[in-house]
Order: sequence, then structure tokens, then C-alpha cells
Amino acid sequence: MGSTYLLLKITHIFAATLFLGNLVVTGYWKAAALRTGDLRVAATSQRLARRADALFSGLGALILSGTGAVNATLHFDYHGFWLFHGGLAFLGMIFLWCALLIPVERKLSRMAAAFPVEGEIPADYFRWSRVSSGLRAIVVFMALCMLYLMVYKPHASPL
Repeated sequence: MGSTYLLLKITHIFAATLFLGNLVVTGYWKAAALRTGDLRVAATSQRLARRADALFSGLGALILSGTGAVNATLHFDYHGFWLFHGGLAFLGMIFLWCALLIPVERKLSRMAAAFPVEGEIPADYFRWSRVSSGLRAIVVFMALCMLYLMVYKPHASPL
């Protein structure tokens, strides 16, 4: 497994850090912005969260899938427990992210763009923000499960 393996592995770890780090930090940002109760802060945070998700999580997911697929093809047997289940978990996580989290974030962005100049953050926005936080937590949990599989590389189910 020469230098190609190490280069792909380092790039893969960088992408995982980018992807997972952005999900966690963006969730924290948004929660902190909502706690202020300020409409402008919440709207700005939501707009920046969407941009950060597209740039950092999107780029991280693309790099992760590319480096993971190439490294698996060149250096591993796809029938290994850890690789197969890690790949399935990645596909599930990306599906959850694309099919549920992104549409919820778009809805929140539309709601935040329509905030009045003065007043309180609508209760509906808080409800959808909790949905977004829950989805982010599930994606982070799935990513941590994949991290376990990628680091320990079990040959059979650890359960």
C-alpha cells in the first residue's frame, strides 16, 4: 500500500473533518443565534449556515466519496464487513442529508428571509429548527459510527 494509499487516506480524513466539523459547528451557530431572540441574528445565521453546508459539508461529502471509493477499489476487498457497512452507512447518511436536512434548511432559509424587521422569531421557525437539529444529530451519529468502522476495521459485527 504505498504513497497513493497514504495520500488518499490523509485526504479522506481531511474531508471527514470538514464534513463532520461543519455539521457540528453550524448546528451550534444556529442554536446560539436563536437564543439571542434577535430576528436579524437568526436570519443571518440561517443564511450563513446554508452557505457553510453547501461549501464545507458538500465539498467534504464529495471528497469523502471520491477518496473512499478510490482507496477501497485500489487497496481493499469490498466484501469486508467494515468497508461494506461503512459504505452503506455513508450512502444512508448522504440520503438523509440530501432528502431531509437540505429541504428543512431551505424551508428555514425562506422563513428567515421573510422575518419582519421587528418582533419575535415565529414559533414555527423554532419547531423547524428543532427538526433541523435532530436531523443533524442523526447525521453526526451515523458519521461517528462510520468513524468507528473505518478506524477499527472489524471483520464481523461488534455487537
